[in-house]
Amino acid sequence: MKPSSPHPTATVVADTPLAEVMSERVIRVRASATLAEVRELLHHHRVGAVPVVDPDGRPIGVVSRTDLLTPSEGELPDDRSTCDQLMMPVVFTLGTSAPVGHAAALMAVEGVHRVFVVDDHGSLVGVVSALDVTRWLAARAGYLGPELVS
Repeated sequence: MKPSSPHPTATVVADTPLAEVMSERVIRVRASATLAEVRELLHHHRVGAVPVVDPDGRPIGVVSRTDLLTPSEGELPDDRSTCDQLMMPVVFTLGTSAPVGHAAALMAVEGVHRVFVVDDHGSLVGVVSALDVTRWLAARAGYLGPELVS
């Protein structure tokens, strides 16, 4: 008996690289950016988090909207504080050729809403959010028109 072939959607998820799904427009900050600057960027660009990058553009941390709103030791962080004082020093990254399913699994297992995409040198080149993956899957299943997939 011949083994059954994988479901077509599973094959597409396994074969589609993040480079085809990621957003190349990534708002990023340096470790020296103030939390006031980060707040403004999050609000202006309507994003939930920004990666903190080193001078070579490699991600070294993340500051999220939750980080800015969650009291640390009883008080909210001071807007004059810098990213390096508040950032989560763990960044979940994958390469541009990693499959979409890998990003989805990483987000699910780690409980994060986004994975940052890096090139072969580790420099930030994109971001894939859980909503990006959901939109991409819905479009592949015929539920969304191309105008809703960006």
